[in-house]
Amino acid sequence: MSRHKNITDKFIHVVEKCILIGIDISKMTTTDTILTLAVKSQIRIDKLRELTLEVGLDPDYKIGQVKSQITQAYRGNNICIPPTKEQVLILKELGINLEKKNENTIENFIKITEKLSAKGIDVSKMSSSDTIETLAKKSEVSKKDIENIAQELKLDVAYQIGWLKNGIVQACSGNGTMKPPTEAQIQKLHKLGIDINIKTMQSKEKKQYKKERDTIDEFIEELKKLNANGIDASKMTQRDTIESLAKKSGLTTEEIEKIAKKEGLMLYEKIGQTKKHIINAHRHMGSMKPPTEEQIQKMAELGVSLEYTRKKVTTEEIAKATINVITNVELTDKEQAILTNLIEKENERI
Repeated sequence: MSRHKNITDKFIHVVEKCILIGIDISKMTTTDTILTLAVKSQIRIDKLRELTLEVGLDPDYKIGQVKSQITQAYRGNNICIPPTKEQVLILKELGINLEKKNENTIENFIKITEKLSAKGIDVSKMSSSDTIETLAKKSEVSKKDIENIAQELKLDVAYQIGWLKNGIVQACSGNGTMKPPTEAQIQKLHKLGIDINIKTMQSKEKKQYKKERDTIDEFIEELKKLNANGIDASKMTQRDTIESLAKKSGLTTEEIEKIAKKEGLMLYEKIGQTKKHIINAHRHMGSMKPPTEEQIQKMAELGVSLEYTRKKVTTEEIAKATINVITNVELTDKEQAILTNLIEKENERI
């Protein structure tokens, strides 16, 4: 109970320290940790480690998730004890408003889409999964231009504009917590080519999905870039980001940042999760379409197997895999294959 009582006090304390070391709190999203928020604020990772150590912050503190919990509590959901009036005022002074922003959210969406449209981006192609970057790519805008546009808008290229559109669509259908747009706002959206009728949108998104580049092909392209820079993809586990995978190949933070910049990779992209989705698709689980035989072969050549391999293993390898599952609960493909083999043999024996 006491832990929940102090959640807002701790959050305020963390936010104050973040501002002190130059982190832009206004860029915070629900999924942010202090580390990812600092990257959005263009603070170098090596510098961040020094700063967080200096002021006593944990880079992995889930600042976006905590903010969401406090916001929900303030709005009447019993996630934790709601913040006091005094705490709400302090947060507002720090740039964090817990109030709902229904009409402002829609107006903000309209302003963003108008600016994107003025830059030659076809906003009518927007799907619910789009970020500014993925939407701009549909209009063949270069990576450099996308970054410049995002900078002008004071937004991250990963800003989930499609998710915001989906919220407006749901509001029009009487779902969610957002107030529906006014007639004037609906007219503005129509002029921009944005249809907020849920049935029409779903139909368009299905057609658009077929046109969009295959997720698996994108994954393969990333594997090629990693492989070309000496990063061993066979060491990938489900929790890996591009940065954590690169570190397994002995690269320094500085080297990883240079590779990411050169190859146009996102350091914090959850590449391990993408691999897991592809494995599930290959096993006919989930909604993603399965990879083709050609794609499976390409991934295997780049160090990513979708199958559990059956081969003789040493006692040392068995021991290492067993220790990892006990202490880490996260295995590489090779370690998973070893344990799976052992379990199947034991089952056969029984």
